[in-house]
Amino acid sequence: MTSAVMRYLLRGTLLTILMVLIVVRIAQRRKSHGLVVSPVTSECRLDPKDLVDRRIKLRLLSDGRVFVNNDPIPLSELRHSLHSIYKQRSTRLIFIQAEDDLSFEHVLSVIEIAATVKDLKIILVTPGVREDCDLLRTPSGAA
Repeated sequence: MTSAVMRYLLRGTLLTILMVLIVVRIAQRRKSHGLVVSPVTSECRLDPKDLVDRRIKLRLLSDGRVFVNNDPIPLSELRHSLHSIYKQRSTRLIFIQAEDDLSFEHVLSVIEIAATVKDLKIILVTPGVREDCDLLRTPSGAA
């Protein structure tokens, strides 16, 4: 084959590879559904016995402290802690409760950390349902 034919074949091959990469990239963008977060609804109607051993509640306090259930966790270690917790769990559900005076940006940054756990269902605990949901009550004596 001549060098002109070789260049033509090489350009065609490279152009085909480029087009395939573009199509794959576009397809990946369409699959993204963004961050899925739900308010507390039906989860409060579950029998607490069904979730007592599996319930994870992430509490954000206005003084900057973060608790996973009743255990204080430095924010810098939260991602690692959540990945460790959910590593072997089939039920991937977390309740996130923030004190009323926290900024939206701070709460969202914590939600984004939680969202790094694969297939984790994030449930936001709003002020209106905190006292109505037995699953979310903080045991007396906890921070």
